[in-house]
Amino acid sequence: MSQFIWNAETPGGKDLDDFDPYSVWSLRYAADFDFAAMAEKDNKDDFKYDIVVYADAQTEVEKLDENGRSKKAIDVVKERSTTRTADTPNESPQTVSTRIFLEPTSETEATIEETGLTKENARRKAPANLGDQDAKSVDAQEKKEQQRKKVRDKIRYRAPLRESSICKAKLTDPNYVSGNYPKLKPGCSAIIGIVDDGINLINDRFSCQHGAHWHSRVDFGWVMDGKAQPKSTVAFGREYTRDQLDLQVQARDIPERDRLMALDLVNFARTGQQTVSRMLSHGTHVADLAAGFDPQDNRENARILAVQLPALVTMDTSGAWLAPFALAGISYILDRAFLMSKIEDFAIPVVINFSYGISGGPHNGQSVVERGIDTLLRAHEERMLDTFPNQPRFCTAELVMPTGNRFLDRAHAEKCADAKNAEVTIDLPWRVQPSDVTANFLEIWMPRAAKNVKVWVALPDGPKVQLKDLNFQTGLVLHPDGQTNPNCVIARATIDRQRGRMPSGTQPKKRVLLAIVPTQLPYPSTRPVAPSGIWTITVTAKLPEAGQKIEAWIQRDDEPIGYKRPGRPSYFDDPDYRRFDGPDQQGDVKLTDDPNCVVKRYGALNGMATGQKTRIIGGYMGPPAAHAALYAGAADKSTNGANHRMRYPCASAQSDTSRVLSGTLGSGTRSGSVSVLNGTSVAAPQMARYLVLGKLGLPLPQTVQVAGPVEQLGTQALPQPAWHRGTRRDPR
Repeated sequence: MSQFIWNAETPGGKDLDDFDPYSVWSLRYAADFDFAAMAEKDNKDDFKYDIVVYADAQTEVEKLDENGRSKKAIDVVKERSTTRTADTPNESPQTVSTRIFLEPTSETEATIEETGLTKENARRKAPANLGDQDAKSVDAQEKKEQQRKKVRDKIRYRAPLRESSICKAKLTDPNYVSGNYPKLKPGCSAIIGIVDDGINLINDRFSCQHGAHWHSRVDFGWVMDGKAQPKSTVAFGREYTRDQLDLQVQARDIPERDRLMALDLVNFARTGQQTVSRMLSHGTHVADLAAGFDPQDNRENARILAVQLPALVTMDTSGAWLAPFALAGISYILDRAFLMSKIEDFAIPVVINFSYGISGGPHNGQSVVERGIDTLLRAHEERMLDTFPNQPRFCTAELVMPTGNRFLDRAHAEKCADAKNAEVTIDLPWRVQPSDVTANFLEIWMPRAAKNVKVWVALPDGPKVQLKDLNFQTGLVLHPDGQTNPNCVIARATIDRQRGRMPSGTQPKKRVLLAIVPTQLPYPSTRPVAPSGIWTITVTAKLPEAGQKIEAWIQRDDEPIGYKRPGRPSYFDDPDYRRFDGPDQQGDVKLTDDPNCVVKRYGALNGMATGQKTRIIGGYMGPPAAHAALYAGAADKSTNGANHRMRYPCASAQSDTSRVLSGTLGSGTRSGSVSVLNGTSVAAPQMARYLVLGKLGLPLPQTVQVAGPVEQLGTQALPQPAWHRGTRRDPR
């Protein structure tokens, strides 16, 4: 076996200080297998864009426009700001905002210079070694950073967008004309937002029929990786308006396939996945469960705003590029919803369903995407209240997400401190599978004030090596012995920390991220691959308080619906982990954790679903009683509460009829078809629908008894969806 050496990371050709670690990994070491094997490069400018997210804190928001970005940046969303109410009497309110810009990758250095900062000040300074920091020094540094008004919490992501998707012309204002369609009614109207993949915008379930007249209920739809139009209202991709969709909805004598091709929702001349062309698409099924009605029901008051994420973002289930597109999509829905409310001259409530999930993240509600979602929802509600002060009941914006499906995937591990200032050591046997053509990522989180942090890595059949020079400013890369070429890197280790002011009671954290290249490349190449087998990762740290933990999550690496991505998920291969109960329990799937095993089922919760404004929905099998679906993600039993911020699910909905009949019925991609899909992704839209029915003034079904643990199901469960109660025949 070849020998491998950890070396300090050498600077690249451009400054990457403010890129997120996943994007740095992709830009420096992984471009070939990340993109070349997924889609053709139409020209040299494809995939040469960055999305920059600013999460400002205690800044003068109105003065940031010229100093906060490069001159060539394009606004992806309008500025959203809100004043967060103080959590404690001694804490002053702070103004926060979420801003998102699209920039050419080549502008990275210019962006830092144009902020008026030197590179030295732009960098987040940190101790040279992890062992040199303590709680007081970290807190003092955070306070000093917050006092510098022009130093903002900025993070840059690589944007997987084709050149043909980028709008080159000046953006035009969106147009909404309410007079051409059935009039919305104040007090009994609602907007359902869908952020997903593979949404058939002209499916009959998203239409209403008045006699011989058909109308779409989709007022706006944004296909983020669509072909940009000469006159565009979005910075990238293509926006569809209700006028455009109505033309195709009413052309019912033309096959739906041809109408989809006329809209460019299906285009076989373009390489890559065509999820809307398949019999089952995740987005159409989810949108139907959230907002689908029979056209004869005439639910014109239930309007739909849809966002289809880029195919390459959905294809990479690790979520490496998901955050900026998710925030842009949510902000787009809220912008269009506000526009509709202004033109209709009354407040219209919004419910957004986002049936996506990742494994990693701090799980304390303070990741970039969670803070962004909270800020956008608060900002929308405040703007609505300013515009419609006499209609507070209808100025609401809610977002629903699933708990995830990782309960039994052996992708979560933790070790707890049993005393104050205790030294905790966790050994992680990370099984990386052979013939895996995708990268693998492991995130290890601990309190930000943890001291004496040490990390060791042992490759399969290799010696254990300590990563001695790992710090906040310098990453380490793993080369074959004698090599220093970036094309020969097989792994990268970095350390970063949560920045900015945490809400009262929230524990800030820091992260060790380990990324490794595939164990098999999808094309002939001489570059080395990662060895398969067990990578043993050992982390030691002194934790300030009893009950604090070192936690680890392996990012998702599976095949999403509608995509051919032959990833093979890695997992923790701990010999103490028992997958099945003993003979006295008939060898059934084991659903409880062993206290002597570091690998845990509880705590394997969706890493984006712990924000303060998000409704988290679990999945159950039933009826008559709601038993947790075997895969439904669960909060950590021992640390639920204010200090940990890993929230319990708000409620649950059916994601499986039984172990024999898996899944929940919903619309197939084409109108009139029926499909079956399972997972908590189909539970979340049922809660979105429940919320919408209440806002439409329609009768609400009674909740059912919860028979499973509240860490997976919450305290209430929704009844079976209408598909199972006789309105449609079960084809199975």
